[in-house]
Amino acid sequence: HLTTDAWIEVSNGRILRVSAPPRPRRQATYELGNVTVLPGLIDAHLHISGYADRRANDTPSQAALARAGNLYTTLMAGVTTVQSVGDERDVELRDAVASGNIPGPRVLTAIEPLRDTSLSIDSLRGFVRGLKAREADVVKIFVSDGPLTTTRQTFSDEQVAAICGEANAQGLRTAVHAVEPQSVRAARAGGAGGTVQSWTGVLGRSWRLPAGSAIWARRSARCPRSPAQRCSLRPRRRATSLAKLSWSTAE
Repeated sequence: HLTTDAWIEVSNGRILRVSAPPRPRRQATYELGNVTVLPGLIDAHLHISGYADRRANDTPSQAALARAGNLYTTLMAGVTTVQSVGDERDVELRDAVASGNIPGPRVLTAIEPLRDTSLSIDSLRGFVRGLKAREADVVKIFVSDGPLTTTRQTFSDEQVAAICGEANAQGLRTAVHAVEPQSVRAARAGGAGGTVQSWTGVLGRSWRLPAGSAIWARRSARCPRSPAQRCSLRPRRRATSLAKLSWSTAE
């Protein structure tokens, strides 16, 4: 929905309302002219601590500057929140942005992804509690391998349920890597409370997801919050595969 000649009221960094200009019209703090204003974008899967031109002999200072450059470039592209899925160096970047020391989007970090399928149920729960103690914002779980290798479920359904259940109990979101249908079903049944990050194996299928969760495929989307929701992910044109996706929802 496009609103023209809009009045945007902001207080303490939050948008309170978007409406028609007040009557009588008063002077705006910032007059943006004829530009189009978009809400801040959210990137639900990236690795903000990595950079493309990394060299083996980079000094810590060079690496820090490159990572700060990542944050600035991301912010200038209109992305105001990022979910960085697994690097302990993200914590320093997150805190530096939050304290105003460097410009960048709000950073949510998983600190360390969960891959070890040999852990017991109690150990998996302990791992999640450890992430909480380390001030992680999200739990990244590899429920399947692939897509560049084999595509099979790795954690058992019971393990997935234990991880997701403990994450929910600790107030942490989950980011589930699941590239084939059985893994998506396990995440759904286990109560994954965030994004299910997937690949071509889920296209053309319908999934009933927990309220507030979403399937991600190169780009992320969030289904409307409702007691039960069914999201269908389909390519608009076969030639573009995952480049263009459409969502349909039904109770």
